[in-house]
Amino acid sequence: MSLSQDSSLCEPPAPYSESRRALFILFRFHLRVGARLALRRLAPVAAVFMALYVILRPEFFAALIDGLGRGSGWVLGAFSALLVLLFASLAAPRLLLGLSGWLRHLPSSAAQRRRSALAGMWVSLVPVLLGLAFVYLTAHLRSSSINAAYLAGLPVLGWAAAQAVLPVQNKYRSRLLSLAAAVLAASGGWLYLGLSLALLWAADLVSGPFERSRRTPVRSSHTRTRGLAFVILWRALRWRLVPWYVLSGFPLLLSYAYLNNSVVTSLQRQRALLFGTALALVCFTALTASGAAARRPVWPWLRCLPGSARSRIQGDAVFLGLHAAPLLVPLGLMDFYACAAVGLGLPALSLYAAAVMRRAPEQKMSALGLVSLIGSLGGMTLALFPPAALVCLGLIPLLLKFGVGLDRGQKVSRWLEIHHLAAGDPYSWSQE
Repeated sequence: MSLSQDSSLCEPPAPYSESRRALFILFRFHLRVGARLALRRLAPVAAVFMALYVILRPEFFAALIDGLGRGSGWVLGAFSALLVLLFASLAAPRLLLGLSGWLRHLPSSAAQRRRSALAGMWVSLVPVLLGLAFVYLTAHLRSSSINAAYLAGLPVLGWAAAQAVLPVQNKYRSRLLSLAAAVLAASGGWLYLGLSLALLWAADLVSGPFERSRRTPVRSSHTRTRGLAFVILWRALRWRLVPWYVLSGFPLLLSYAYLNNSVVTSLQRQRALLFGTALALVCFTALTASGAAARRPVWPWLRCLPGSARSRIQGDAVFLGLHAAPLLVPLGLMDFYACAAVGLGLPALSLYAAAVMRRAPEQKMSALGLVSLIGSLGGMTLALFPPAALVCLGLIPLLLKFGVGLDRGQKVSRWLEIHHLAAGDPYSWSQE
């Protein structure tokens, strides 16, 4: 065999085959990511749903689906679309991370990358779609009134929900078409299912490539650090505030139960409402301050940024006060005078909690104990003598000065050891 005849063996493969192979690899990558996300994130959610299904009994879900199905198909479609879109929005931040980064350098077009990510997102929603199908079949299996169009529309519903959460350039038009397709796909009609497929095709055409991450504009150091303490505190707590709201609502419920089951005068009613609301504010502020002291210690490096100790204390106090303020709404609807009295005492409570957060790790009594003790005494005083709220306003400058002194007096080189039991620790030197 001559050299010229053998040269065909050394030629590189055709560009089309390489592009097709790269597309296959990209598609398989997104499918695996979607499957892993479904197993790690959505499978536990499906397990919780099955537990609720056993606890609440199948009759509850059957009555729910039957009640939704008795109305128009739009009610069932809107309910199913809302549920799937909720799970899609929860899965999107993890699945779609970095799509505008290194993936853009692969030998594939923008449409191919978008559709591959869309397939991965759809795979991550499979547990939710199977759960909806299981509940629907259980509810309608006895009556033999199964709507095949609804079951056939569930995969299309997953595709529409995945399309709605994609971060594309023309996201407003794409999301509008995808949301309409999601509701139509689960409405239980073959005509609606065909219209949803047409809307998904139109959404795919107008989507465009993934939007690029926007760069943060350069700002001055003073502007960048103005709300830094607020942002750090929020990122440290986030949804942990929800159970604290629930716990703080118990004093309100107890006061309302007392008033509904007792014959009291107007003065006693006002004092009970005032004391219950004050205890609720104290409970929430104490829990939030204790959680912030544990999860977001007042780091020494924060004092090196261009910001004063006064601004840090004020930022923490504003955070505590703003998040505790919704607890005043029930009292404001029932007794405005009592609400005003408790509201005037909230700034002093927030400043005191922001101050004791600074020394909580070094004290035997944590911020939870200190705020609960002083706040309960203050709430009792307000309940017996509401004009004492004016005294709380006069204490604001003193509490601010007290907090500034604690913030400035922190030791930069302090070491706070995390204590734990040696039992069960394989790295412990204890022989017990």
